[in-house]
Amino acid sequence: MDTKSISKEVKFHRLKDSIDRGNPIPLYYQLEQKIRGMIEQNILEDGERLPSDMDLSSMLGVNHLTLKKALGLLAKENIVERSPRAGTFIRRKISHNPTIGFFYFAEAEAFMAKWTEYMQRYIAPHGYDLKVVAFNSDFYDRVNLVDEVSRKQLAGAIFVALGSDNCLKQLRELERRNFPHVRMGNKYFCEELEFPLVRSNDRQRIKDALEYLWNMGHRRIGLACAKEKWETDEGYLEFYRNRRFEKRWLMILNFSGPPELYAGFPGANLARGYLESNPDITAVVTDVSPFSRDILTQARCMGKNAPDDLSIMSINESPVSQESRFFTGMKLSPRAEAEKTCEILLKVLQGKWNKEDRLVLVDYDFLEGESVAPARKPVRV
Repeated sequence: MDTKSISKEVKFHRLKDSIDRGNPIPLYYQLEQKIRGMIEQNILEDGERLPSDMDLSSMLGVNHLTLKKALGLLAKENIVERSPRAGTFIRRKISHNPTIGFFYFAEAEAFMAKWTEYMQRYIAPHGYDLKVVAFNSDFYDRVNLVDEVSRKQLAGAIFVALGSDNCLKQLRELERRNFPHVRMGNKYFCEELEFPLVRSNDRQRIKDALEYLWNMGHRRIGLACAKEKWETDEGYLEFYRNRRFEKRWLMILNFSGPPELYAGFPGANLARGYLESNPDITAVVTDVSPFSRDILTQARCMGKNAPDDLSIMSINESPVSQESRFFTGMKLSPRAEAEKTCEILLKVLQGKWNKEDRLVLVDYDFLEGESVAPARKPVRV
């Protein structure tokens, strides 16, 4: 069927059916991406007037504020033009600006929506478009990256790497061909590759958390974590190198995975056992946010008041920690990481990047809550 003969009602009925309300990706972002796709496919044409916000939100079965946010993102890129009186019009077809690809692991799609939004906002004023590619775990095994970036006509790319030999091999080939790109997120191949890697400053995060508690007068600080790296010279043991501590204050949790898998993790029992084994600690740092709540709950069951008797600090952002402002903690800003990644990629594209600076670290923000208080009686050590 000719797209010109499709009525607005049919067009947006199809759009409504395509919305996945069970998907953790925000509705406004789904709408923005799908309307963008309708413009790319000429389903929505140049100069076409969209129904009013109230009518369109009714057609789509979404809150009008959700629709307004989606259209607002498109308006910032001049893809649509919005007027309080005239309405919303398709201003132009998707530009033919040079395109940057953002390749990330599909399982993290719910978390990447914010990163993608900030990337689009950052690169648009510089004359670039963003193409998002969510891939599965076998992506680097079955796809030739050189062919992929060529087929997609990309000017540059941002990759989230996976820890596989084929991923390393393919990224090396991109480097050999001098294709402009950066890696973002995990620290795979930090020593093996020359092109820049932008990631969170984890080492500084644990140091800042421990120093913060120490300056509050805490001397017996426990660490309950799921990442063995905190035990090494990047974290806890380095901090206590010239300070007295007990090895029992450190507990490595045998847990990894997304928060939804936490239901099968015996956190309450471990928290109780940890506190019973360490009645002398006055503060504890955790990097599994649900475990912070277990520590809090079990401490209260044991007659301890938080933060007066036990201060608790969570250094790992998750949906659990975001639901409560009680916990003092550390948060990596999606905007800061996304913008820094784009900034470095633009330097690569412009030939302004110094290859000696191949690791770029983004600091965490400090979130002050109610779970930390000064130690009642600082112990001289």
